[in-house]
Amino acid sequence: MNVIRLSRRGRTAALIAVVGLLALAPLARAGSISLSWDAVPDADLAGYRVYYGASPGQLDRQHDAGPATSATLTGLSDCSLWYAAVRAYDTGGLESAQDSNLVQGLPRPVISGVQPSSLRQGETVTLTVSGTNFDQGDASYPAARVSLAGSGLSVEQTTVDACGTIRVRVRAAADAATGWSSLTVENPDRSWSDPSPHPWVFGTIAQGVEVLPAQGDTSAPRVDSTDPAAGSGQVPVTVEPRLTFSEALDPATVSASTVQLLDASGSPVAQQAGWPQVQGAVVSVRPARPLSSGATYRLFVRGGSGGVADLAGNPLAANFTQSPGFTVADDPRSTADRPTVLDASPGAGAIGVSRQLTEVRITFDRDMSALASVFSPAELRERLAVLDGDRPVAQLDTSPRFESGGRTIRLLLAESLLNDRAYTTMVHLGGDAALERLRSAGQGRLYMDGVWMTRPAWRVEGALEQISYRDPAGGPETNLEPNSGQAPLASSAVPTGAEFRVRFDAPVAQRSANDSVFRVLTRVGRRYQPVPLQQVLLEDGGRTVLLRPKQALPPGSWGMVQVRTGPSGVVLIGDSGEFLLPAGSNVGAPFATEVEPQQATGALGVAE
Repeated sequence: MNVIRLSRRGRTAALIAVVGLLALAPLARAGSISLSWDAVPDADLAGYRVYYGASPGQLDRQHDAGPATSATLTGLSDCSLWYAAVRAYDTGGLESAQDSNLVQGLPRPVISGVQPSSLRQGETVTLTVSGTNFDQGDASYPAARVSLAGSGLSVEQTTVDACGTIRVRVRAAADAATGWSSLTVENPDRSWSDPSPHPWVFGTIAQGVEVLPAQGDTSAPRVDSTDPAAGSGQVPVTVEPRLTFSEALDPATVSASTVQLLDASGSPVAQQAGWPQVQGAVVSVRPARPLSSGATYRLFVRGGSGGVADLAGNPLAANFTQSPGFTVADDPRSTADRPTVLDASPGAGAIGVSRQLTEVRITFDRDMSALASVFSPAELRERLAVLDGDRPVAQLDTSPRFESGGRTIRLLLAESLLNDRAYTTMVHLGGDAALERLRSAGQGRLYMDGVWMTRPAWRVEGALEQISYRDPAGGPETNLEPNSGQAPLASSAVPTGAEFRVRFDAPVAQRSANDSVFRVLTRVGRRYQPVPLQQVLLEDGGRTVLLRPKQALPPGSWGMVQVRTGPSGVVLIGDSGEFLLPAGSNVGAPFATEVEPQQATGALGVAE
């Protein structure tokens, strides 16, 4: 069967479309999404229809693209997720039985202005970008990013404050090209679980920021802030102090003799080779060894002739000495500034977790991806693990994986979980060995005291194993593919007189074996309607539910076997008593019924 593969149109493919949209409707804030898909090589093909909407289960809008393999959807509400799928249709008007894959995302970013709109050579400035459809990201997807086309311009930090506001710190090198530079905001394409290797969806403003020639700068730089701040206590022994200046510094003037960390006696603390380091207006110090517990330290910057200077050559007016200094924690394992686990999936105390679970996610308050440069994958699998009692559950060789800017770690399981069993997710980044490895690699801030675990443990109770159909008149039993009620997947044509079986790995409670929990649906127009059932029976010791429709299913149509989950859904009986499947999207297994000979036309492609 031919396949339609649908994707968002990213930066290169959509350039003309975006420019056209901005030119035609500069005041209209209604959003747009550009799509493209694989052609269906079928002689009877007439065209394609795009179905889209504001939720994956209700694609209630339609756009007829004709024979084109791309389309731009307009009039979409800004700052909202939209979902779309494509169906092919033939010269007789018959549509393909299934959709393409489902794509999702915000409308294309639109930039309305940038303030301030200029900076000078050698300056570092924080710009505020205004507009709409700037993706703020979440635990699964990164936030929007900003880029500048001008030579010598670099983006040092990007913060998406809201759907319509981005703050971006930009540095212009001393020799940056003068004139206007375009500014681009790019959103991740949420159609992908990991959007990083795929084209991002972009919006550009041609005159984003202007680089002006450097003027005669006679102002001396100053120290605006320190981290740790003066007077701070309980500072970790692995701290890497930073100073932020009022303007960018000349890197040639920053060295271990001009920027120092002083101990209580006023002597400089040895720094690692290559440090201190400067990025624009920020200078970082990395001590060669952990600091002493309970000791006080001060940051020092040399000023005057031979001291640090800005890009125009103006030196710091006088020496700077932090006063008061900061004090290191008495306990070298202090939890100050340690990573924090924000979320885990499955969460602590979760019940009814599917036995077919293949990955566990742990979300932190910071980028943890540097762990991959400190520990080998095998070592990380020992420190980031799922435990069955004291036994680690095997992980794939490609586990763990870092995503969402390194804040989320995915543990990829290599073995099936056991029914009615308690499991614990563990993070072990503590101990002397871990501290030394992290400190030596300059990643001491990733050290975590002790062991973090999901407490109480999460429990696997039972799961749906299989949905199948069989023609009572004869023929083999054939499996359908459950897909949680999303866009239908390709499957064998189901006989119109078929009966269906839903099999679990635990018995079903008799009271939930009814046609409100287990349903057979057929599609009429763009909506599903239930088919009256003659019987809902339990077989195989209660582990299999038989669904027998009262009448034949309509030929050449979509259908779905649906199982309701959550409090009003199926009740299973485990070793520890009754339990429910986790609440969420109802489980649905889509299918297409056989086409009668007089209706048959060429197969139209669908879904990824």
